[in-house]
Amino acid sequence: MFMLGDSLTLLSIVAAACLSAWSLMVGCAILFGRKAAHAKVTLEQKPWRAFAYGVVCMFTVGLVAIVMLSIPNPAMKVLGMSLMFLILFVAALGASGMALLVGNRIQPLDPDVAPFRALSRGSALVVAAAVMPGFGWFFMLPVILVMGLGLGVDALVHRQVRPPVAAQTAP
Repeated sequence: MFMLGDSLTLLSIVAAACLSAWSLMVGCAILFGRKAAHAKVTLEQKPWRAFAYGVVCMFTVGLVAIVMLSIPNPAMKVLGMSLMFLILFVAALGASGMALLVGNRIQPLDPDVAPFRALSRGSALVVAAAVMPGFGWFFMLPVILVMGLGLGVDALVHRQVRPPVAAQTAP
């Protein structure tokens, strides 16, 4: 029988997961600013490439992680969980680029808002879209995870081209 305590427990778990996802996106955007900015630019310019990267990575690395988790050896289970956490971290890094993009699009609507507040609002909107019943659970959440994984992989693999340093001559 489903009781009120069960409902409150489920609601608390969902609220904690939302708060954790929000803080992880904001934290990744602040700590890894260049990578998050690259993910934002990739999302604006080449979103389908990022989605394809995400699908490929989700099915290859995710399948390996699931196989490792199904092996009864505890060391393999630890490696499988580590791979799952790696997937989630890379997806959070890419989702921080999404939050930056949403925040940058919110900022012109309210000129007095600070960049951090715009990032926080953008991150909250990405999380809210994923938690919306029905459409959010079965469409937006998987798309955000796969797109975030693709953006994160693209941001981590991309090498920033630096201009050559001119040699200084001795006087």
